[in-house]
Amino acid sequence: METLPIWFWIVYSTFILLTLGTAIFSNFKEDRIPLAYITIILSFALPLVSFLFSIGRGDNDNEFSYMMKEVADGSLTAIMLILGYIYLTTWLVLFIKDNFGQYISKLSGWMTTKIKNSPYLHRKQDGA
Repeated sequence: METLPIWFWIVYSTFILLTLGTAIFSNFKEDRIPLAYITIILSFALPLVSFLFSIGRGDNDNEFSYMMKEVADGSLTAIMLILGYIYLTTWLVLFIKDNFGQYISKLSGWMTTKIKNSPYLHRKQDGA
């Protein structure tokens, strides 16, 4: 059986743990508690269901290609798994935006100013 490379599993595990951590943090902050509970449940359920779902794949498929094939075939389980991962991604993006948005905005403004004032952008071309 084929499987995805180790870097994918490291990124996947980090994503799940980070999402779980942000949901627990949000719960302690008493912010978006119902959504945090859904995120906590999905953070445990999605990897388990994904593992059980991928048991049925063939020898030449990795987990991702098998799931995409099943989505194309209209498998309700595969579609629900994809929707679950979309929910977790949305949760994480909104959490980062709400809690660190002002810092990201300041950082991007500072970087834009540095790039605009860079001497490399304002060099005169030789022979022009």
